[in-house]
Amino acid sequence: MAAVDALLMLAAAGELDAVAVGGHLGALAADKMITLSRVVQPLRDAAAAGAPLTTWRILAAALPAPLTVQPAPRGLPDLLALAAQTAAVTGVRIDVPGLADVAARGGSSRLVTEARRLVAASR
Repeated sequence: MAAVDALLMLAAAGELDAVAVGGHLGALAADKMITLSRVVQPLRDAAAAGAPLTTWRILAAALPAPLTVQPAPRGLPDLLALAAQTAAVTGVRIDVPGLADVAARGGSSRLVTEARRLVAASR
């Protein structure tokens, strides 16, 4: 919870570089240095605590790197689901490189389904 509190305080003060945080998070996930499933709940908590736009910006910056990894990192569908939720709540459109490619894949895997949801939510 302390990490969420710190994120909220920095965001409220205008001192959080959400794009940089997200970029680092995505790079670490793509390199399998962190498990995405462990960051979903704290980010969900931050969004619920009043920072959905900050959360969406972090997620939009975090997603490109793990979207290119095969097989997809564990927790990526959950991260996409949270991104779709925050994109819909904020109404802010942010382009996520690589997202359309994943959404265009055939099949109905959870990864593809959540990618499609995010594409629809961020239009």
